[in-house]
Amino acid sequence: MKVLIVMPCYRPATRFGGPIGSVHSLAVALRSLGHEVAVFATNSNGPCDLPVALGVAHDIDGVQVTYFPVRWPRSYFRSPSLKEALRARARGFDVGYLPWLYVYTTTAAASEFTRQGVPFVISPRGMLDRKMIEKKGRLRKTAYLSLVGSRHFRRAAAIHFTSPLERDLSWARFDEARTWVIPNGLDIVADLRPDRWPDPIAGLGRNRQVVLFLGRLSYIKGLDLLAAAWPLVARGAPLAHLVLAGPDDEHLYGPFQREIARAGAHASVSYVGLVDDDQKAALMRRCVLLVAPSHSDSFGMSVLEAMSQGKPVVVSRHVGISPEVEASGGGRVVASDAEELASAILEIIHRPDMAREMGASGKALVETRFSILAIARRMEAALESVAKRAS
Repeated sequence: MKVLIVMPCYRPATRFGGPIGSVHSLAVALRSLGHEVAVFATNSNGPCDLPVALGVAHDIDGVQVTYFPVRWPRSYFRSPSLKEALRARARGFDVGYLPWLYVYTTTAAASEFTRQGVPFVISPRGMLDRKMIEKKGRLRKTAYLSLVGSRHFRRAAAIHFTSPLERDLSWARFDEARTWVIPNGLDIVADLRPDRWPDPIAGLGRNRQVVLFLGRLSYIKGLDLLAAAWPLVARGAPLAHLVLAGPDDEHLYGPFQREIARAGAHASVSYVGLVDDDQKAALMRRCVLLVAPSHSDSFGMSVLEAMSQGKPVVVSRHVGISPEVEASGGGRVVASDAEELASAILEIIHRPDMAREMGASGKALVETRFSILAIARRMEAALESVAKRAS
């Protein structure tokens, strides 16, 4: 099977959060199962361009990735040369996979796949959450969905959601026969060499109990709840230290820091910015727990990563993987309430035996249900069914 993934940005771009990493893991796993996997993406990495050769295939872990120049408007990821490549080459693939919305690359790919008779799958990755559409960019997003997106959804062979919660919160309703619920998977690395882990918080005392927030600094990630909860944690656990890691493209750390400072807890918070894979491994190793208080998160990739390393997690009920966290005992699932969030964090900090049990339960969950190879086999079967129907 020949699969073409089209998305606005790709590794080594890192500024746009979880979909880049999770889609890459899926692509590599599909390649390991014997399929030809190619990616078309722009060279965008936020405000900068990736330093890569354009228009030629790069081998990234066995996946053939071709980058095309992004043009104005950058936020729409417009790339006429990517569309030209699709026009010339899309027919050579058995199925297309489009894990993004509201961007030129998805619009161009859906149009070309339709024109050339190639079946394709759209994966919204949380971008259809009706509550978040109402909160941010409502007019722009609803116009796109009504005028452009709805047409592509009708023509898509299937819609892929990464959790039941993501499907339930979708702005649009789809025929159940055309929807897939297949979670993200994780390439579980058992033995990471400690000497590869450059510690981004090396100056922090080793007696500190690190609580890690890993992800984009965005309203939807629940920063307001965390800002209200953290002073309660700091008072209840004087050695607790909150580390935030992730890009701050919305410039929210300043207001977050000021709110924490007003409560007198600013000395117990550090922001380390965007981290690479090795730095993330160091933070995962160092932390006591990971917190994900999101108002909306279609899956929760950082939660999966923390559990794979035997770390307990505290997540809101709005994180897609929260039912599995709760059922497995791998952490605490809380409402969108600052006091409840603080109480769950403090419970784990003060009960290390319980924290170890949670960590072991979460790790077992990841190994049994979320290994990338098992997830890739499910995706393989789903994509092959689409390709066969079209042939």
